[in-house]
Amino acid sequence: MPLTITPGYNWYILFAVGDITGSLRWTMRFDDKLARRVKLREMRILLAAVRWGSLAKAAENLGMSQPAISKAIAGLEDTFGGALLDRSHSGVQPTMQGKILLQRAMNIFDELRLAGEELEQLADPTRGTVRVACAHAVSAGFLPRVLDALSRTHPGIRYSVVEAERAQIFRALREREVDIVVARPPVEEAGSDLEFDALYEERLFVVAGARHPLSNQRRRLLPGELASLDWILPTADSAVGQLVETFFRNMKIPVPPAVVSSMSIHVTCALLDTGRFVSLLPGSLLAFAPVRSSLHVLPVDVPETSGPVGITTVKHRSLTPVAKLFIDHARKIAEQLNNPDSPRLPRYRPAATDRKSK
Repeated sequence: MPLTITPGYNWYILFAVGDITGSLRWTMRFDDKLARRVKLREMRILLAAVRWGSLAKAAENLGMSQPAISKAIAGLEDTFGGALLDRSHSGVQPTMQGKILLQRAMNIFDELRLAGEELEQLADPTRGTVRVACAHAVSAGFLPRVLDALSRTHPGIRYSVVEAERAQIFRALREREVDIVVARPPVEEAGSDLEFDALYEERLFVVAGARHPLSNQRRRLLPGELASLDWILPTADSAVGQLVETFFRNMKIPVPPAVVSSMSIHVTCALLDTGRFVSLLPGSLLAFAPVRSSLHVLPVDVPETSGPVGITTVKHRSLTPVAKLFIDHARKIAEQLNNPDSPRLPRYRPAATDRKSK
């Protein structure tokens, strides 16, 4: 169609429209080229090569020959006009261009999986799988409570739970291996692609097993007395370890040397049951975990050492209906921890002299 210049109109506007139209046509031609040339099979091969760090291992795990793997990746490199993998004797690593494509490829497969689940849930919105990653303390108390409540009201939902360290669970979230993380916020990732929604404030309490000499102690323990006890503490370089350091700093005493340093709730509770040790445990675990009946909160004036625990998801990523149901139930269970009058909150009975002094 010929371009007509109308008197009184700004020519630069018409030229701009022409430039935009040409750009759109070029974009459409490029998109059409990608649609014809890029196949999901090739993207899957690229993901496998990076995951296994070797073309030979990718071929073995995909049940393909190594030449077929190499040909598929070479085709992608030709399509996108650059090397996607750095190859060496030790294996393969993604280039900068490869990292960009890999992130988009993970998004593509994640969206396809979500589409499949949503289509299945059109027939029944209460069926599907929720993939959750959580921190150790959450897995021992709060999370099982949520899963129990949700599975009773919606028995058709299935759950996949990953318990790991903070770095691992947030990496699993970014790589679309899980839908939701239940843990303390990813502070080091503030302003990134992750979104945090607080559920409750987690406080630390000094606890001992039922057979510990201090388990029936009524008199408040002084900070100096805590230093002489046999402690089980989380590792110092962990997020909880930093909270423990703040806890003792607020009590104006140094962190006591730990007889056992462990991130395992199971190890901690088993050792507390011997009656020899004391530890710091989160209030949510003392409220919901089955071991709560065998643990005693010691009479210590606990300083305000708390931090939020909540739901972390990937920004702008749509959640399935069952994932939203999980979040709704998590909020309901968290109300029991946010209510100061809740009978589930851990407490200790102050000594008689303490009560008279008030």
